[in-house]
Amino acid sequence: MPVSILLCEGKRDIEVISRIIDVPGCTFRMGGGHRNIIRRVLDSPDLCVLGLRDRDQSADDFYPSYHPREWRASDGRMLGWCWERVELENYLLDPEVVSHTIDEKVPRFNHEKYRKALTEAAQSIADYSAARKAISDSLPEPFPRPVHNCWGRERGNENHPLPDELDEQKCRAHIMETMTRHRKAHDDFEQRVLLRYEELLPEFRTGAASQHFLTYFAGKDLLWAMEDALHGLGFDNPIQFIDYIIARITSTTEDIYQWLPEWQELRRLVAEY
Repeated sequence: MPVSILLCEGKRDIEVISRIIDVPGCTFRMGGGHRNIIRRVLDSPDLCVLGLRDRDQSADDFYPSYHPREWRASDGRMLGWCWERVELENYLLDPEVVSHTIDEKVPRFNHEKYRKALTEAAQSIADYSAARKAISDSLPEPFPRPVHNCWGRERGNENHPLPDELDEQKCRAHIMETMTRHRKAHDDFEQRVLLRYEELLPEFRTGAASQHFLTYFAGKDLLWAMEDALHGLGFDNPIQFIDYIIARITSTTEDIYQWLPEWQELRRLVAEY
């Protein structure tokens, strides 16, 4: 049965995904968070309703397959797909996408400088990214209270948190401070997070995760870590940069699914489902 409705997590997602897939008969609707998408998919037996969600900081290895991942309920029922990369911004920041969307109309923009700024941003948030993943990987299921794996000063109108100090020492201090508040629920939680952090640091600094940072580091973290660099490249702030890319995606006549291998695969999966 062809996909009739694909539920996406937000407005930005729909603007981009509807251009990637562009399959006759498939419409796109906001589904909210992934728990809400699960409920709506399972409550729609008469229509082929599936969802597409961010991968977030789930535990896995660090070698991308350039292929969306199947998303299934605990009983095996198909829910849809997860992006392989952490979130939508990871794709919008890709130099291949940027090369198609930013041209001489932004006179101060230089693609080589952008690639350099992106790499430097990844290096600057490596320890913090490892800490975020260490917290996510160490959460027992079910956990009695929510534990946030991000912190810091809130940025932009979306209030995205990112600390000003991103080094290992500050990350360790935050892990210990945060985990202490949950010690009554799980006495060994703090120790497990710190041990996992030790394991992940080499991967995120110089290993496979760092080599594929556009897959395994959070896109919004990378975006805000480039704030100063983007200002030098002609954008007032990171949100203006992302909005510009999305505007070009929605207006171009190109087949944008051809820009990235995972976009090609997503389109194929929906078309052939």
